[in-house]
Amino acid sequence: MEVFVREIQLMPLLFVLSVTAIKDLFEDRRRHLSDKRVNNMTTRRYDFRTNRFVRTKWQELQVGDLVHLSCNEIVPADILLLRSQSAENDDDYGTCYVETSNLDGESNLKPRYVVADVIKPSQPFDKSSFDFQIECEKPNLKLHKFHGSIVTTDRRIPINKDNLLLRDCSLKNTGFAEGLVIYAGHETKAMLNNKGPRHKRSRLEKMMNRDIVMCVVILIIMCVIGFMGRYFWLDQFTADLEHLRPPYTDYANPIESLDFVWPLKTFATFLILYQMIIPISLYVCIEMVKLGQVYLINRDENLIDPATGKRCECRAWNITEDLGQIEYVFCDKTGTLTENIMEFQCCCIKGIDYAHDDSDDSTTIMMNSRLRDKVTAIGHHYQQWKDKHDKDGTDNNDNNNKFHLSDDEQQAIHDFFITLAICNTATSQNVHEDNLNAKGQPVAIEQSETMKPPPDTKESPTSPSAGIRNYSFNVFSVFNSSTTTTTSTLFKTVAKNRISEEGGIPCYESESPDEVALVTAAYHYQYRLVRRVRDLVTVLLPNNVLVRYKVLYTIPFDSDRKRMSVIVECPFTGNIVLYTKGSDLTVLQRLSTRSQDNPAAELTLNKQCMHNYSSKGLRVLCIAKRVLGQQQYRDWLDQLNRCDSSDKQLKNLYEQIETDLQLLGTTAIEDRLQHRVPEVISALRQAGIMVWVLTGDKMETAISIAKSCQLFSGDMRLLTINLNTVRSKVSQ
Repeated sequence: MEVFVREIQLMPLLFVLSVTAIKDLFEDRRRHLSDKRVNNMTTRRYDFRTNRFVRTKWQELQVGDLVHLSCNEIVPADILLLRSQSAENDDDYGTCYVETSNLDGESNLKPRYVVADVIKPSQPFDKSSFDFQIECEKPNLKLHKFHGSIVTTDRRIPINKDNLLLRDCSLKNTGFAEGLVIYAGHETKAMLNNKGPRHKRSRLEKMMNRDIVMCVVILIIMCVIGFMGRYFWLDQFTADLEHLRPPYTDYANPIESLDFVWPLKTFATFLILYQMIIPISLYVCIEMVKLGQVYLINRDENLIDPATGKRCECRAWNITEDLGQIEYVFCDKTGTLTENIMEFQCCCIKGIDYAHDDSDDSTTIMMNSRLRDKVTAIGHHYQQWKDKHDKDGTDNNDNNNKFHLSDDEQQAIHDFFITLAICNTATSQNVHEDNLNAKGQPVAIEQSETMKPPPDTKESPTSPSAGIRNYSFNVFSVFNSSTTTTTSTLFKTVAKNRISEEGGIPCYESESPDEVALVTAAYHYQYRLVRRVRDLVTVLLPNNVLVRYKVLYTIPFDSDRKRMSVIVECPFTGNIVLYTKGSDLTVLQRLSTRSQDNPAAELTLNKQCMHNYSSKGLRVLCIAKRVLGQQQYRDWLDQLNRCDSSDKQLKNLYEQIETDLQLLGTTAIEDRLQHRVPEVISALRQAGIMVWVLTGDKMETAISIAKSCQLFSGDMRLLTINLNTVRSKVSQ
């Protein structure tokens, strides 16, 4: 037995353990460096001793700290928003926008609002400014729910998720934001949802572990048999050969007097002798193969994004072999098969189809000449109204100054594009400068000569503009203070309207790419969204007529209702109008049955256009409106204020107001397939991989997309299952 030296037998096992430990050490070190880099990131925390903001590491933030964030900065903790530079000069409250791609993967912008009547824009920061208490729920995992209140001496102000900036979000399209830390460190919602690295095992590793367990069981059985065999064999020797017998202390009672160490030593001997049944070399070979696969994947020249130059990065070393064992692929359509870049293609207004010419350039829209001429004619009417308004000097609310388009088609076109421009959450992306210097002290940022408005530009709601390319405005002059010797001397940030070089089109950002496409289309037809605040939307109409719509209430989009509505006060008539856009299934069900609102012939033509758009694989949205009476709106608003904010009651009130709609038209938006998607899906199908695509589009749109990406071939037999077929089968 001395031929099989025990130390030599242990060397392969130690080698395997060492290789695995080094690989895990490398991964843990990379994770540790990432954590260290995040913890050492800095933000600006207000120091009440020096009355200025100072640079502080993320790991040093505590609950109750006051934090200053600049545009494009990552939020270091869960912060209650108190001040923000994203509103007009005369607005005490602000709005900021965040990108939550680090939390939920969505790159669209989401608005967050300042808590009203807590910190005034002109109020300096001192301890007397924070004479209140914040009551909120305990730290939890719910990213989209937050409830709390700010308790002062005389009242209680409710706060919700719209007032909270979550950690790992990015501040976008906002000059700056300031707020109090509510949750910090591991109590933030982002950290609570991060359960740490999850160890992934491939199918091969699972099968190998199962076989190794069976080999270990066999090894133990063989060691037990070997031990018993040696014991009985040595025990048969007589007293003449006692040195070969097991070490008994009392030969008269051998079992009880057997030395305890000898069985363990014998069992361990057989364990070392038979350990070759464990395929240690298999582990070594597989680890080396995985290492080689990771190297080849990371260095493959064919796996480089030509647009960004970024290489493929293998983050999980344990599952590379599963790439060759995939049987099913489940994927989403939007953003996976498609580019998630929406392009306005055509529209239908009052049953008239306005098809657009195809354009190879995705940055431009080939407008329909007939629709453009009609919009130009509408612009002449508004020019006459503006000239009369400027000559008489009357106010928009004057009953003698009311303005109506006499032609029903022109009024429908106007309402159609107004809905595209204001019934959304889109904002013009701005380039902001920070209002703090390197020492954390407030500074006044002077407006450059290139950003100053033209001399003939007036700041009245109806003053003409020299065109959107030269149109400039001071978005928010924050914190104007009467004192000049303290830190609250003057906070003034000029938001520079970011205009792209191609055609002078603003860079719009929104919660949905569909809204960006619609706002951009309205811009091309001279209905230009200029500025948006919480309750005011400024639109530049044809012939440079600048008007402001007062937003009375916004009904947000949700996946159940599948539509969004906004209630505004029309600056021309003073009427309260509800504008709605949403999916065709939900809007068509809520149309008015009166023939003067929705003539049967127009409705039939609109439905025919919807079917044609869907058959081409386009995303269809319906545009509608409803004129509300003053008393009708007040009664609905009273019911809304009296409800207890439960989801069911809010939904019922939304359903109540979104009825008796007048259909204005439909839009068709294209989301183009990504490069070489049909070839990839065809190759996957030829390899025997089943591909499933999940989408929420209409059935006609889904079938058209499936055919264009070669998920469906011409020789396939399509089986259509929808709610109607299920109901028919059940009834039978």
